Amino acid sequence: QEKIADEGFSSYLKNPIDLSACTNNTLSILPHEIRNFTFVRFYRNGDFSIVSPRPFRSYKYVKYGFWRHDVAVNVDYSLPIYNRTDYLPDDLHTPYKRFLSDIGGKSCIVTSYRFGQFKDTFMFVFADEITKKDYLDIYAMLHNVAISFYHLEIECDTNFKLPKSFYDQYVYQNDNYIFDSFADFVEARHLTKTKASYLLPLALNMPLDYMASLFCKSRRTVEKNIDEIRESLNVSSKFELCQLLNAYHIMKVQKSFHTFPYMSEGVLKPL
Repeated sequence: QEKIADEGFSSYLKNPIDLSACTNNTLSILPHEIRNFTFVRFYRNGDFSIVSPRPFRSYKYVKYGFWRHDVAVNVDYSLPIYNRTDYLPDDLHTPYKRFLSDIGGKSCIVTSYRFGQFKDTFMFVFADEITKKDYLDIYAMLHNVAISFYHLEIECDTNFKLPKSFYDQYVYQNDNYIFDSFADFVEARHLTKTKASYLLPLALNMPLDYMASLFCKSRRTVEKNIDEIRESLNVSSKFELCQLLNAYHIMKVQKSFHTFPYMSEGVLKPL
């Protein structure tokens, strides 16, 4: 703890016990054994906040320099699911595998969601070797873990700042790829930009207060926008709306799976 504090990482210890207690039961009943789970919110200005039941692991990850090759840091590069190792150079594969093996992990699978000026990233360390052929099987499961997370009363208001020197060597800072599962949906139903921004949070079944905080709006304003979306789609309740949008999002991820940039054969190159 003293070493973390000396390095300016003391706030990583914020809420780890709450997160561990709330998620252990959820993770333990899933078909694949998950050894670790970390949530990070990255902002375009270089700020980020993190919640992890193993905070010292995050410190070690930074210390080893893996972040300079971590596509998750780029807010403008948002993939629905991928293996962290796929975006690391070959010379870092072995040290990263050692990093994972410290907690009995063999692969780290990441899911992410883009909201305006920031991106939420969920990182899952699996005891099993997860390959691309497994993605379609596990995506719905990990998406629903994310839904559970948004219902936990965990504050993500402790921000850290990436140093300017980080971007001098960061590999993916100029790359762009945003997966938008609702692009066709918005166009077909002529939804406004404001209404469109609510679709992904609703697909994640976010609580009203969480969405109000997310959009910096009053709870009443959020309720009004959701009601208007619900009425335009002829849906009777917020619960039904969330269920339908959740199913639509998962379907679009699965349908678009083979067009994701990391699915091509050979050396992985971001768009």
